[in-house]
Amino acid sequence: METTKQIEIPLSKSNIKTMLLGCIVFVGLGIWFVTYPPKSSIPLYGNPIVIFVAGLASILFFGFVGYSLLRKLSDKNPGLIVSSDGIYHKCQWL
Repeated sequence: METTKQIEIPLSKSNIKTMLLGCIVFVGLGIWFVTYPPKSSIPLYGNPIVIFVAGLASILFFGFVGYSLLRKLSDKNPGLIVSSDGIYHKCQWL
């Protein structure tokens, strides 16, 4: 008779909180770029359209990642399961 022993490794809540803090910083920078674009004498970096697009991309991308991290923060499921059947990583973003 074979018993299947399985090892469950939980998600690191402190790492998720650190990544969430980084997302909040980048969303804040994106909002700053969209509302009050910084002035620069370099033609590419001083272009208001480039600054606006970069700010908008930062808000959208890091906002989505932050939302996903908030959902993962309240998740009680293990992050990684190692068993005789193999390695199982539950990655559910939405």
